[in-house]
Amino acid sequence: DEHAHLQQLLELSAQVEQWGARTQEQLLPLAPHVWRTRAQVAAAAQALWDGAFVELYGSWAAWLQLPASDVDLVVCGVPKEVSPADALRALVAALEAQPWVVSLTLLLHGRVPLIKAVARLPPELCSLSQPAGELSIDISLDVAAHDGVATTRFTRDVLCSSLPLLRPLVLVLKQLLASAGLSCGFRGGLSSY
Repeated sequence: DEHAHLQQLLELSAQVEQWGARTQEQLLPLAPHVWRTRAQVAAAAQALWDGAFVELYGSWAAWLQLPASDVDLVVCGVPKEVSPADALRALVAALEAQPWVVSLTLLLHGRVPLIKAVARLPPELCSLSQPAGELSIDISLDVAAHDGVATTRFTRDVLCSSLPLLRPLVLVLKQLLASAGLSCGFRGGLSSY
């Protein structure tokens, strides 16, 4: 019966919305740590280059994050005469001494070179991340090939604001892909982008 089918779809939609809201609410205590990490990376960049600043983009900036989501940061204001490889090497050296850093890996050969970092979470936040107690961070530079900030703003300010049901639907899809091991583009799955 068409009415029963419509009722099932409405119930499913409500469940998806509730799950998305619960997931976002559970991650709220982690947000101040994400902002603190951004500030620590910004301080390291500013010590290297006057006028440097760091922007948050990606799932955390668009409010489309899950417990396994990484934090995407872009360093802006690096002088043009400094090559991206040299800038990232200098930033790795500056971050190595930070007590919150668990590991740093420099990846220079991608479309957008970056630093993959892992930050240690305070004990009270360990259960909010996957893997527990760690927060993955991708740090890139604002180079010509980098469109993450603009894409995030479009996703957050245009798509999610005009289509409010998009956020919970994307969260469920991301969780399904992650649970099937298909949430990583360079491993054959789909990237969240």
